Amino acid sequence: MSTTIQDTRKQEMLSMAEAKFGFVPNVLKEMGTSPAALEVYLKGQGALGHENNRLTAEQRNYVQLAVSAVNGCDYCTAAHSAMGRMQGSNAGDIKAVANGEAIAADAGGKYVEAALLIMEKQGHLTGQDLARLEGQGLDREVLYEIIGNIGVKIVSNWINHIAGTKVDAQFS
Repeated sequence: MSTTIQDTRKQEMLSMAEAKFGFVPNVLKEMGTSPAALEVYLKGQGALGHENNRLTAEQRNYVQLAVSAVNGCDYCTAAHSAMGRMQGSNAGDIKAVANGEAIAADAGGKYVEAALLIMEKQGHLTGQDLARLEGQGLDREVLYEIIGNIGVKIVSNWINHIAGTKVDAQFS
């Protein structure tokens, strides 16, 4: 693709992000270095946010917060903590997830627990693991959604690690 087409593609995606957030987060500006990476991230987040998915916005945010905290991504931990506050999530639960602590299952803790288990075992869940998760109502559809959330967070976490992305004032 020519540079002009890439620049136009990048600008379109950043404009959509600005319309959604009211500003362009620093991580998206950094991702724009590769319009392909930016598109993967934004389209992935869009697919995970579809209204017919099983995880709610709050549950997705808790999962992505937990993944970011485990990966040591200060930028995404701050961003997802701020998004949780904006969504009206419990402040104690946000802080607990950011600190790697458990929260009540019905508040989203079972999704966080599943995400952390999947990450710890790099997807190599045993039959016993799957039976325990299924006993909590987490079937394969939900587990695969959780894996999708892990995937998009790895993209942003690792880009932030490489770039040392500065946390936006809006997330402080």
